[in-house]
Amino acid sequence: MRLRLYQIDRDKDPDRKRFEPFEQIATVDPLIYRKVFDAEANVTNLEDAYATFNIEGHPLLNGYSMTVSDVIVNEDGAFYVDSDRFTKIEFDETKVDTSDQI
Repeated sequence: MRLRLYQIDRDKDPDRKRFEPFEQIATVDPLIYRKVFDAEANVTNLEDAYATFNIEGHPLLNGYSMTVSDVIVNEDGAFYVDSDRFTKIEFDETKVDTSDQI
């Protein structure tokens, strides 16, 4: 499955939304996110992706392990990562930072 993973850049996060559950933030601002993965992954669903990027790791991941406040995008849309679920959200990928560092 093709996946893109976005993580909050702490230098662009003055309101400290990094690691916050979805219920505690007003909006998901793509301007504070950085793309850290964009490739095929050997997963079949979001739970598999979480296991791969949080527990097992992936050699192409250019960020920290997947955690709360990350956004993962697949063919079904964009999802905010929470500790116990994935919440479907609107997320404008054209506004994120695509440089290689996090």
